[in-house]
Amino acid sequence: MIGGAAWPLGEARLDPANPRSLLVDLDEPVVGNRTGTARGTADLRYDGEGGLATADGNVVGAFWTSGVNRSTHELTTRWADEVGPDNALPEYPVRSSPGASGATSTGAGSSPPPRPASSRRSAGR
Repeated sequence: MIGGAAWPLGEARLDPANPRSLLVDLDEPVVGNRTGTARGTADLRYDGEGGLATADGNVVGAFWTSGVNRSTHELTTRWADEVGPDNALPEYPVRSSPGASGATSTGAGSSPPPRPASSRRSAGR
């Protein structure tokens, strides 16, 4: 679960640095920040039904655990490197301090805010 949403999982493998830890790759990137120090966690829930077992054959039961978000993936557009505080359109202000975009965080399972009426499409389009 990332932000309350199910996320597609990739390969799982033992952590070579800690044999008691399991590393789970994600098939889709999680938004983080340039330094890999973004706030928030990723929750991993296992229902115990997938046949997961330890090296000595003990069945792994259901569990839920969390880890820090170390992703360095950032959302960008093809124009991101060309826009800054000195050339942004006034209706789309750009601030130089991290996290100052006006975006807010919501709780797990929350829905995103509704789109402005001007960006909605009619059902026939």
